[in-house]
This record gives sequence, structure tokens and C-alpha cells, in this order.
Amino acid sequence: MKVFSGFLVGHAILFLACSCQHNAVTSGPKENEFSDGFKSEKLESAIDELEDIEKQIIYLEDESNLLKIRSKWVDAKLIATRSRRGELKLAKEMARYGALNERLPDESGFLKTSQRNNWNQKLHHKKNVSEKLFAISRLVERDFLEAKSEFAQKHNTSELNASLDAVILD
Repeated sequence: MKVFSGFLVGHAILFLACSCQHNAVTSGPKENEFSDGFKSEKLESAIDELEDIEKQIIYLEDESNLLKIRSKWVDAKLIATRSRRGELKLAKEMARYGALNERLPDESGFLKTSQRNNWNQKLHHKKNVSEKLFAISRLVERDFLEAKSEFAQKHNTSELNASLDAVILD
């Protein structure tokens, strides 16, 4: 439950950081601004506001897509890290049993050669899976960095950099 609540807090902080940083989004429509839509003096302001709204929609759609890619990267990194944890837990248990086996006076110990081979194969398989998952994570990271660069160029901004470069431990 701690991991899940930490995950939610982390995403909430990221969401707030991203949402609060850019000033391109204004609050909702002004009250009674277009109460009589047939007045010709409102045409100019309606055209201007419509252009601003269209720009905001494009910006927010692009930002949403960028955050989705970042979320995929974080998820891939999380899965890979959990896989590595499983690999390390297995290695730790194997080492513990190996130490017990070495303390026995009988040279053969309680672990048979076939059992050792089976456990070593399991460990080797877990290691291969972890390596593949980390490779996938790096590919998704590459896609994210490329999308972030395109976003910054398209919108002439780097204001998202601080929130999107949140620390992901290597």
C-alpha cells in the first residue's frame, strides 16, 4: 500500500508541477462577456479569443501526449526495476543456501548438482528478462526525450523541462 500511495503522490506532484508552470492556459470564459452575441463590437474579441483557445487546445493536446509517453517510460522503468529486484532476491536466497551448504561437514552437502543447475538456470533466466526490460525502458526513454524536444521546438518553450526531468534513478 505504501508503494501505491507513494506512486499517487509522485504523480500528483508531477501533475501539479506541469499544470502550474505554463501560463498559456487562462481561466474559463468571462461572465456575461457574450450575453448578446449579435453585437458587432464583440466580433473582434470573439475572433481573438477563438484563436487563443485553438492555440491552447493544441498546446494542451501536445502536453497530454508528452505526459502519456513519460508515463509509459516511468512504467517501463518500474517494471524493469521490479524484475531486477526479483533477480536479486533469488540471488540472495541462493547465496544464503550456498553458505549453509558449505558449512555442512559432508562434502556433498544438501544441494545436489542437478538442483544447483536448476536454480542457476532460473537465476540466469531472471537476469535475461531484467536486461530485456531495461533495454525496453531505454527505448521508451529515447522516445520520450525525442518527443520532449519536439514539443519544446514546436512551442518555443523549455518551461516543462524542470517538471519532466524529475529524477528517475539509473
